[in-house]
Amino acid sequence: MKRSIWVRTALGMLLFACRAFACLGIVGVLLWCAVRALFDWSGPQPADAAGFDLYVDVALAWAVGMAVAGLVGPTVRPGRGKANSLVWLVWCDLGMLLAFLWPLQALIVAFRFAVTARGRARWQRGGAVLAGSALLATGATWGLACYQAGQRWAPPDPSDQALVGTWSGAGGRVLELLPDGRYRTNFIGEAPYRISETRPPVYLSGHWTRTGTAGHGQEQSIVLNGSETMDVYGASSPSMLCEPEEQDPCYLSMQRR
Repeated sequence: MKRSIWVRTALGMLLFACRAFACLGIVGVLLWCAVRALFDWSGPQPADAAGFDLYVDVALAWAVGMAVAGLVGPTVRPGRGKANSLVWLVWCDLGMLLAFLWPLQALIVAFRFAVTARGRARWQRGGAVLAGSALLATGATWGLACYQAGQRWAPPDPSDQALVGTWSGAGGRVLELLPDGRYRTNFIGEAPYRISETRPPVYLSGHWTRTGTAGHGQEQSIVLNGSETMDVYGASSPSMLCEPEEQDPCYLSMQRR
C-alpha cells in the first residue's frame, strides 16, 4: 500500500513537472516572438537565405503545438491513467524541445498514425505516411538550403569571375567589381563609411583581390586596395558582401544587383 502511494505521488509530481515545462515552453516561444518583432538581431541576410526565418517560424509554431497537445491530450482522453499520460507528456515535451527537427517529427507522427489508427482505411494510413515523407523531404531540404545560403561562400573551386558584377547597399552605396581586378565605388572605405555628398556621385577606383585558397571549406573574402576586407556569403554562388566589425560579422552589407 505504501509503495503504491509513493508511486502515485511520484507520478503526480512528474506530471506536474512536465505540464509546467510545457507551459514555460509556450511562454518562452511567445516571448521570443515578441522580442524578434521588436528587435532585429538577424542583421543583413543574403536574399536566398531569407527563407530560413520562415523555417524557424514553423519550428516555433510546431513547438507550441506540441506543448498544447501534451497539455490537452490527457484531458481529451481521461481514461489513459497517470502512467500513460506521463509518457504522452514526455514525448510531447521532447517534441517541443526538438521542434527545430519538425520535418522528422512530422514523419514520426505520420507513422504513428498509420500504425495505431487501425480503424482507418488503408488509403488514409498510406496517405499519412506519404504526407509525412513529403514533409520530411521538403522541410529538410528547405531548412538546409536556406541555412547554407546564410553561411560564408566556400566553394571547392573558387573563381574571381563569380564575384564580378555590381553590388549595392544601404544609402545608395554601389560597388562595381570589374573582371580586370579593378573596382569602382561611390563610398569611402573608412569606418564608418561616408557617402559622397557630391551629386552626381564621385566614383572612387582601385584594385580588388580575392583571398582564400581552393578547396572545400575555404571561406572566401575580397580585399579593396589591400586594406578593406569584405567577406563573401552565399551557398552555391556569392550573394552578399559583408564587412565585419568587432563582434558584428555583417556591420555593412552589399547585395548583388
